[in-house]
Amino acid sequence: MAIGNTANQGVPYPLSSEYVKDVNDHIRNLALFVEKQLVMKFADMTALGTKVPAPTAGMAAWITADKTLMVYDGTAWKRVYPTSPMMYSGNTAPASTLGQVGDFYVQY
Repeated sequence: MAIGNTANQGVPYPLSSEYVKDVNDHIRNLALFVEKQLVMKFADMTALGTKVPAPTAGMAAWITADKTLMVYDGTAWKRVYPTSPMMYSGNTAPASTLGQVGDFYVQY
């Protein structure tokens, strides 16, 4: 399978010299490529960790419970939206997966 150079993204596509019997492999490789380019949607961080046990750098995920956009930087999932610190309040501390360093928590 050839690797295209569409906007330097390395999109896989078949060459005219390749065999029709390899179509299933071509479709699978294209689907795997596209999967890494889309924003995945998960109920919470636990679901993200379960469904994507081995993320790759650049993957993005929308967490519906927190209304946050996360991007995997190659080491960890980082919140990119909302960008401003979030303030939590209540009787118990929020789960560590809800916040980032610099967020505020008020307990009363």
